[in-house]
Amino acid sequence: MCARVCPTEILCEGECVRNDPEDKPVEIGGSLGRREATGRGGMFAAVEAFPYAGIPTAGARVAVQGFGNAGSVSALLLHDADATIVAVSDSKGGVYNAKGLDPHAVLAHKRMAGTVAGFNGADPITNAELLEADCDLLVPAALEKQITAANAARMPHVTSGVRHACSSPPRARSSAERTAPTIAPHTRPDA
Repeated sequence: MCARVCPTEILCEGECVRNDPEDKPVEIGGSLGRREATGRGGMFAAVEAFPYAGIPTAGARVAVQGFGNAGSVSALLLHDADATIVAVSDSKGGVYNAKGLDPHAVLAHKRMAGTVAGFNGADPITNAELLEADCDLLVPAALEKQITAANAARMPHVTSGVRHACSSPPRARSSAERTAPTIAPHTRPDA
């Protein structure tokens, strides 16, 4: 945030540079790979959790709600690890293909159309439907509090949250009652 609000003369003198590399350009103390960090962390966590759920990474079916920075990076990296991305969505809609989507092609479509909706070779899907899609891994990377006590019981085997507060406190309690692993590095049940 500092890099966006400090006057140019302060940035040039270095007075605004903090030790926190988050959200700063590399030139003034930001970290390399910052843009990909959250999505990459979600991918690593999911790949580590798969064996505990008895799911091989190769061929694991993945749905990503929120195909922005964190979600698209997670999708690309999981695809590169041989997982099958079956559904993605953004704020304007979503797409589903049980045989798999190429997230590189979906990202190119999004850059052209401004949304993943309408991607060729896929069926439309709502965000609510995506949360309950037939998949092995759900990556909730969209708006917060999308996963609730009402829909938690219908979630897939593994859920890897890459957004702050991707679930509500009832979701945290609901996931504790499930036998499937929930990876939520940015959520706090008491928040």
